[in-house]
Amino acid sequence: MNIWLIYPYGNIPGEGKRPDRPHMVADALVAAGHKVTWWASCFDHGSKKFRSRVWKDINVSDDFTIRLVPTTGYKRHISYKRIAHEKIYSKQIYAYANKVISPDLIILSEPALFRGKPIIKLVEEKNCLLMLDMLDKWPELFNIILPKPFKPFGKLLFKPWYDARRKLFQKAHGIITVSNSYMDVVQGIIPKFPVENSEIVYFGTDVVKQRAEMKASPILPSPLQNIIKEKGELWAIYASTLGSNYDLDTLLDAAKLLKDREVNVKILIAGIGPLQD
Repeated sequence: MNIWLIYPYGNIPGEGKRPDRPHMVADALVAAGHKVTWWASCFDHGSKKFRSRVWKDINVSDDFTIRLVPTTGYKRHISYKRIAHEKIYSKQIYAYANKVISPDLIILSEPALFRGKPIIKLVEEKNCLLMLDMLDKWPELFNIILPKPFKPFGKLLFKPWYDARRKLFQKAHGIITVSNSYMDVVQGIIPKFPVENSEIVYFGTDVVKQRAEMKASPILPSPLQNIIKEKGELWAIYASTLGSNYDLDTLLDAAKLLKDREVNVKILIAGIGPLQD
């Protein structure tokens, strides 16, 4: 099959980060004998930097191409500019689609509230299959931006987006999610969706490669090479996104408490994101 992956976000080769969801999906599909094109955003969500300002193809192998889609940038994860970025991304894909061989299957990463319509139009025009890969819960997550008194009314305030998500899921021929709780959300949206067309596929890593790296002689990242671990000192490491919906304020408050109480713990923070500075 000729398969398109519509995942704007993800690490691409040469960026110094391990392959994540879309790259691993592509590798699995190629290994199964399919031809894959991953339509990735030209704007890197993690670093908030442009990879390219124009269309660019990265040929990973004969059967796997990463196509960078020109779109706009943004600074905040939840913002109008982020919405504009997603809308332009999907419109660009729709406009470019007639220049290349049509897909047999499109796998669309979800949440796709702001980029789903052009892709659904493509699915209908190309008469291809649609699979959704649910990676996060939008609009549920938008409740974090609401003032505390309004949080109980999130479902009502975001009803148009809940409705849009339900319509998108009703168009799908197959659905995968990253956890049991996300599959519960799917079953709440479309209770009669065929069980045989759904699957839970957890976030993962290349276990064999990771174990090989763990056995190799350790080479510390350069920022750690100049840090000396004192005798009896405990190191606690936070490694994840530095974003507003990750409780970093609590982490920093904990660090202050540890210092004030002279507890012999050093907290190391590793990651990138909008709160990096």
